[in-house]
Amino acid sequence: MFFPALLSNVRLAEGVLNLAFQSLVFLLAGWILSLLFKRASAPARSAGMLALILILALWPLKISLFPAASAGLYRIPVGSLVSPSIDAWPKTPETLRLAAWPAVPGSAKNSGARRSAESGRNSIPSRWAEIPRALLILNGFGLIWSFGTLFFLGRIFYGLALLAFFRRSLLEIHETPLVRILDEIRADSPAMRIPPIFTSPAVNSPIAFGIRRPRIVLPESLLPRLSPAEIRSLLIHESAHLRHRDQLAGIVQRLVAAFYWWNPLIHILNAKYSVAREEVSDNYGILESGARPYALSLVELARKTTLISRLPSAVGIATPHIPLEERIMDIVSKKRDLKTRAAKRVILGMVFVAFSGAVLMGSRGLALAVQESKIDQAAKIVPLPMVKRPMALAVGLDRIYLLDFDQTNRTNEIQILSTSDYSLIRSFGKKGQGLGEFLMSPGIPRIAGTSLWCDDIKKIVVFSPDGDFQKEIPLSLLHESPPRGHGNMRY
Repeated sequence: MFFPALLSNVRLAEGVLNLAFQSLVFLLAGWILSLLFKRASAPARSAGMLALILILALWPLKISLFPAASAGLYRIPVGSLVSPSIDAWPKTPETLRLAAWPAVPGSAKNSGARRSAESGRNSIPSRWAEIPRALLILNGFGLIWSFGTLFFLGRIFYGLALLAFFRRSLLEIHETPLVRILDEIRADSPAMRIPPIFTSPAVNSPIAFGIRRPRIVLPESLLPRLSPAEIRSLLIHESAHLRHRDQLAGIVQRLVAAFYWWNPLIHILNAKYSVAREEVSDNYGILESGARPYALSLVELARKTTLISRLPSAVGIATPHIPLEERIMDIVSKKRDLKTRAAKRVILGMVFVAFSGAVLMGSRGLALAVQESKIDQAAKIVPLPMVKRPMALAVGLDRIYLLDFDQTNRTNEIQILSTSDYSLIRSFGKKGQGLGEFLMSPGIPRIAGTSLWCDDIKKIVVFSPDGDFQKEIPLSLLHESPPRGHGNMRY
């Protein structure tokens, strides 16, 4: 019963549809903008793509907390859902003619389904064939989406656990040549903060990682084979990554890619963002050492070691998204923009555009128009010897509420029946002037929210789903007519 209820959930389908549609629009807009501003500086492109990635990371939270389907740009018809059909008029004096229904809306096991059923948005079909195909496709896609996301998130957290274990095996370097190079870099570039340098036999490429306590790690076999110029270029490049918090941005990249794994545009934009990050770090090396010496150092490093790191939360000295030859040609190009930070007006403009786009997209969505249809099954006869003369009936809150008139005792009572076996749970409706009593007889039972409302001459008596008295509302205090009942009623 769980999967039919899940796959026929209209609100869930609307959430999947809006999240997929709006994220696709964001990614398409980001891809187009990346093509239009391909000549912009690397910091500007990096900031713009990071803004888009952050919006995509927070967008599922926005969709869940502030759904916009009610103000949809379009209402998409998806067919009809079957709802129960009830006829309260007796076939014989002691039976109640009830059409069979697959599941009673408002089961106590699913309070969310209860609210949806009461609002007419979610009935649970008995067979897969009764679920509209559009809902099956959307909710089925949502399930596949969720399973894929869990798989990729598991890989990320497994890699982070390995990285935490790897951190314990590092050995800090205190060799004199390396200390001399660090002192030279700090003297030439006071703003460049060089973190502690470590070595490890477990890595085959230089990496930088760590958020609270960043560090640079060199392969144990590589350090003796590096020249001072190569060490200098490597340290400046990795320190530039840490200065811009690229290790944290890399985690966000991987998380967003894991969530939107099915969309190829997220992988394209992630690649463009990684290239822009490498260009910014290369600009630090070019400004420090010069274009040609820095390019020669990269070529020599590529001959001696692997430049690409596959560890999560760790940044290397290269990315697989751009060939080394193309990168070297770009480094020695005289037309290269050597900016390392985007201008404040550029960042403010990007924030404004991203925020405006998020507000525009967030205020409109796609709504699903679902029509309810009655069951055409043959009615079954349920013997109810306790029923004398049913006058009105309401179904909801996991109960059947029946207004019965007993001609023998001249009393009207509201009987509460079970929706599973139609057994009598209790009856109430005593005449009197006390709390929960009626001057004449109970009026027509109506379901309002999670309560049962019954009319009296000058008041409305409110009961719990189990028939316990809650409160009385004088009609003189009501400025409008009492709410109409939800669910299925026959008078």
